[in-house]
Amino acid sequence: MPQTVKERRNQAILGLQARISREYLETWVGREVEVLVEERNRRGQLMGKSRRNTTVVVDGPDALIGELVLARVARVTDTTLIGAVVDRAPLAG
Repeated sequence: MPQTVKERRNQAILGLQARISREYLETWVGREVEVLVEERNRRGQLMGKSRRNTTVVVDGPDALIGELVLARVARVTDTTLIGAVVDRAPLAG
């Protein structure tokens, strides 16, 4: 199979996956999600993971690194939830 055909098919699949991922993540806009804050990203924002292993980006102080927080999702990218810290998350029992 020619390389150009492989590349075209790969791009089509990647585009479809990005659309599906974004559509799923958009269902979280306006909702609160529990986030384990892990580190700062290249832009200086706090970054962590939700319980569904989705990357979440929020603003806040370094003191939140290593903490569970509740974040309200304001918008999304193809792979990331972007929101604001609402509160520290209560520990699940």
